Amino acid sequence: MKKSIGITAAVIMIMTIITGCGKDYVKLGEYKGIEGEKVVCNVTDEEVSEAIDDMLYDYTTYDEVTDRAAENGDYVNIDYIITKIDGKPYEPDDDSEDSYSGYGEDIIIGEDYVYPEVDEALPGMNVGDKKTVTAELTDYFVDEDMVGKKAEIEVKLNSISVENIPEYNETFVKENLGYETTAEYEADLKQKLLAEKEEEYKYDTVSQIMDTVINNSTFKGYDKETYAACEEEYDSSNEQMAE
Repeated sequence: MKKSIGITAAVIMIMTIITGCGKDYVKLGEYKGIEGEKVVCNVTDEEVSEAIDDMLYDYTTYDEVTDRAAENGDYVNIDYIITKIDGKPYEPDDDSEDSYSGYGEDIIIGEDYVYPEVDEALPGMNVGDKKTVTAELTDYFVDEDMVGKKAEIEVKLNSISVENIPEYNETFVKENLGYETTAEYEADLKQKLLAEKEEEYKYDTVSQIMDTVINNSTFKGYDKETYAACEEEYDSSNEQMAE
């Protein structure tokens, strides 16, 4: 369903952005009476259940295991270090990403966090054990120029843990969340999820409106100050992502 949306604040923001470039560069297009998609938000029982599962992980504890070997599903801490590639010693300049190795990595056995050959070697290993495996490098883990090469990887198991997810019941919500019953907690949770969806809808609608106004406008270049400001913001964003 389409509905004309009151967009005073959004239009002010959009016009400020667009016309900030200066009248010599931009001719503002039609922006009055723009229609945005009206969405009726709702929250399903499945979404509530998923949110409860996510919440329980905040209260999950981990017990270290020392009396047995590692098994599928265990949380383990490992080092996996590439020592040779295609039979030749491999010595990266440092321990950065281009080493394709992992140091002190926390993973779940069987969840494909590391090279499959490394994952498959872990069950049966005890804390402190080392093992060397051969793996074929794929584009999921390495750069394109490394794909298909054979790597010898030294694997060391540093620790084993099992997770303890608390039981979701009346006692849990009363002691940890401040609600008397699970029904009371779920009703409040549903309202919070609904509010999040409605806020996301508003954001998407403003984006729709902005796209429409921009598409209705004509641009004749940009001034140096605007270009410099955008370049600085772009570079800053890239630096943060790289970190």
